[in-house]
Amino acid sequence: MGTLEKCDKEVWLGSGIRKYFVVQGFQDLILALDQKSAEEPVVFRTFDCTTMYTKFDQGELIRAVQECMDQASRRTRSRGVGFVVPFKGNDPARWDHVVMSNYETKSDVLRITLQGAKELVGVIVGNTYLQNGDLVSHQVMGIPMGTNASPGLANLRMYDLERRYIEGLSEQSARDFELTYRLIDDILFINNGAIDEHIGPMYETPSNSVELTESTLEDRSRTQFIGLSISSLEGKFVFCPYDKRRDFKFPVTMYPHYESNINHHIPWGVVWGQLHRFNAICTRAEDFVKWAYLLFARAVVRMYPVRKLRKLCGRFARSHARADVMDDALATFLLRKLSQAVEDVRKSRSHK
Repeated sequence: MGTLEKCDKEVWLGSGIRKYFVVQGFQDLILALDQKSAEEPVVFRTFDCTTMYTKFDQGELIRAVQECMDQASRRTRSRGVGFVVPFKGNDPARWDHVVMSNYETKSDVLRITLQGAKELVGVIVGNTYLQNGDLVSHQVMGIPMGTNASPGLANLRMYDLERRYIEGLSEQSARDFELTYRLIDDILFINNGAIDEHIGPMYETPSNSVELTESTLEDRSRTQFIGLSISSLEGKFVFCPYDKRRDFKFPVTMYPHYESNINHHIPWGVVWGQLHRFNAICTRAEDFVKWAYLLFARAVVRMYPVRKLRKLCGRFARSHARADVMDDALATFLLRKLSQAVEDVRKSRSHK
């Protein structure tokens, strides 16, 4: 996927046309949109592929993935004609000059040629069996959602559909898709006025079509996408977190109780991780401290010691600088929000 993204970026810089819409998470989306201007009025449209895994024709899926592998290998021909896949650690697979038979396994790596990898795609897609008691069924349409390979395979198939459709458009129509982003089966279109005429044909094939459900908000000047709430202000995109659990009409238990039977490092890891996430997402400091307040209020309810929360606020402010807030001011803001959260929780408890 990384090689295909680099190929597309080179084409986009020369022509202004993007065909690779994949993002791996909210960080990729924020990084991409931070480099763009939000031309008013901004219109967001979002869609969800409700049958992506179950409706893929397996033959078409295998062809698409193998063609993507060929496309990527043509760009990297100078670096290799196969892959080295480490068995240990978190190192990704890399291109390499593989000059032996299709597969070679050593103690720490698997070396595999491009042809060998393409053959494995057919094996993975075409050999899914489901057992229910004494009945064993062979899956011949779609791929299972729960396997490690399924998200990558589905991403490549969707990329193949998108690339082919964009290549069939005029240059002007293709440029309308410049601000298009997709995380697996969630798709975001920004300022694409003709999307209604494109969204259906883009994901249809003679053998099957991906069913789409629109999830666009009634107010199209903002959107909620992959855990982000996105709007625009003065020509810039503005981000803050979005937690759908807060929209539920019933209370949701969030974060581990401090007095539960868990290691006490875990609750503090949760608080630290959420503060880091909010800080990475929020464009404006006021949004960050608002979400920090919600976190602190919930932590106090879950019996987290306030003294330790105060220490964590200071340590976080010292290690996570924001361009729009001085370090000392950030610590002050966090401590004020913590004090407010403690007082609000006490009042709530006294009224019960």
